[in-house]
Amino acid sequence: MSGDSTPRAFCVFIEPAPYITRLGEELSGRWPAPVETWFITRTLTQAWERSLEQSGGRVLPKGTLAAAATLWRELRRKRPGVVFVAGWSHPVIIAVIIMSRLLGAKVISMSDTHISTSRGLRAAAKRTVMRLIDRFTPAGSRQSQYLRDQGILPDRIFVARMTVDVSAATAFLSQERLRRRREVREALGVAEDAPVFLYVGRLEPVKGPDLLLAAFNREEVSKSARLIVVGDGTMRGKIEAAARADPRIVSRGRLEGPALWAQFASADVLVVPSRSESWGLVVNEALVAGLTVIVADCAGCIGDLIQDEVNGLIFPTHSVEALGSALARLSHGPALRTFLKGNAAATIADWTTEAWAGNILAAWRDSLSDRQPGLQDAT
Repeated sequence: MSGDSTPRAFCVFIEPAPYITRLGEELSGRWPAPVETWFITRTLTQAWERSLEQSGGRVLPKGTLAAAATLWRELRRKRPGVVFVAGWSHPVIIAVIIMSRLLGAKVISMSDTHISTSRGLRAAAKRTVMRLIDRFTPAGSRQSQYLRDQGILPDRIFVARMTVDVSAATAFLSQERLRRRREVREALGVAEDAPVFLYVGRLEPVKGPDLLLAAFNREEVSKSARLIVVGDGTMRGKIEAAARADPRIVSRGRLEGPALWAQFASADVLVVPSRSESWGLVVNEALVAGLTVIVADCAGCIGDLIQDEVNGLIFPTHSVEALGSALARLSHGPALRTFLKGNAAATIADWTTEAWAGNILAAWRDSLSDRQPGLQDAT
């Protein structure tokens, strides 16, 4: 596909999270034609102002009708051949999918969905929208299986291997890991071989920080263990109260950049106690940092990134008892921690943004080679 014949591309994402803006940079740099990026909101899960400024993308006006009108105007004016969207369920994304097909563009969707509770008319509506999508780029294997279960043909599925900026994180940690680990642990007053658990995420019930607190307080967990909690949200007050009551718990608030990576460097085990977790990108980050992971079995990254007893431990979602047992095993088992951590680097080595973008671009190119008619030409 030559540069002269390559159509422009149009991306519509939910929010400018750093991993998304980094993906956008890679797609723009490798696609021979212009790639335009829009975001539905600037702050859905967190404040991403700095990431937005660096992305070169634009934020749509608030409200579904206003956002759809803006996109319709831009789509008609720019006439992209490829439209890349986040999922298929947000009202604005549904509008983009329909408008793109009306204009004859190929629609490619990225998604981390691996389970759905949709039933009846809602499920039927979802399948109708999915039939308008030309290619799918699911995050991993569980997401790919979900699409096949929805009736999507395998040749329309390109497993993308969603990830974080592995290269940047590796570069930082290769220079700073030992110093940052020593500094944080000295501040905590713990020895090099003491077990340090880490939680990174939104402090909301769906992410399960309360489950982690309950499990960490179980008698079988070593009293020499420490728990670092990084994040913000409606449960932050509860976390800070727990930290005041128990000197083994440290609340860091929301961190990013070098300050966040310093916490990863200091820890041994990331804990993901979520009640629901489509993927769990923090797992990617932990593996980059050489940590082992304790993760609830609802997480979509299981199978691709975490193998039970190989590079992490998997426990039944919602089970404080099982989570406590996993914490106890690793808090009392330095040899097990070392073994599981030793497999982290090999797991994540190929999960780079460059590879992720390459898999997505393969789906873009394949869709353009498909001569099936667009919606406007269908009989």
